[in-house]
Amino acid sequence: MQTDQAIARSFSPVIYCDDHEPFLPVCAGWSVLAATAPAPSFQREIEVTPPVARVIEYAVWFDWDIGHLNELEQLWVYLDADDNLAGVEGSWHGFYRSFNEGGMTAALEDGHPVAYAKPGKHALVADPAVLDDSRAECERDCGPLAGRGGVQVTHLTLGRIEKTPEADALARAYLQQRRFAPAWRFTRRVALTGDRLMPWETLAPEIPRRVNDWIARLRAGAA
Repeated sequence: MQTDQAIARSFSPVIYCDDHEPFLPVCAGWSVLAATAPAPSFQREIEVTPPVARVIEYAVWFDWDIGHLNELEQLWVYLDADDNLAGVEGSWHGFYRSFNEGGMTAALEDGHPVAYAKPGKHALVADPAVLDDSRAECERDCGPLAGRGGVQVTHLTLGRIEKTPEADALARAYLQQRRFAPAWRFTRRVALTGDRLMPWETLAPEIPRRVNDWIARLRAGAA
């Protein structure tokens, strides 16, 4: 059985983004779970029961979502005892979905799971067809509603990032300038390998620092 780091690199995801997407994935933090436990970066429990032997959680970091400053999405890769792929799940607006529902299955590129990011909002799915029913809503989010969330605060960043009316207004103004119409073509490929991939314990403390740095840059007019 490979080490946790080796297995995380072996299955690091490839993410395809919309041709007009302004905010590509920056990096991902990995965690490997060999027993049922709370997800390190998401509010859910990860079940590790046979035939699943371990689960890799990839916390995919985006500096921006079209609706707010900072975004973390997740992919969960399920492996059997022989390190064969046993399933994939992707986060979806605070929830999660299996890549095997509706007759779909996770595509692979040289053994790496492939996901498609919802334009602007970055929910991760197995096939862009999953997004068809939410196109109108997504186009509103990417257009007139851009920036409505201001600075996002989650259970991971509560009390650790600046969330003030001024910071919210700065984030909204920045995102309104970047509103866009999705192309609904997904050819922008991001492979989360090399320096883009790190242990979750390395990425986690960088998140509030990175968000606060963005707020400082917005305030100084340097973003």
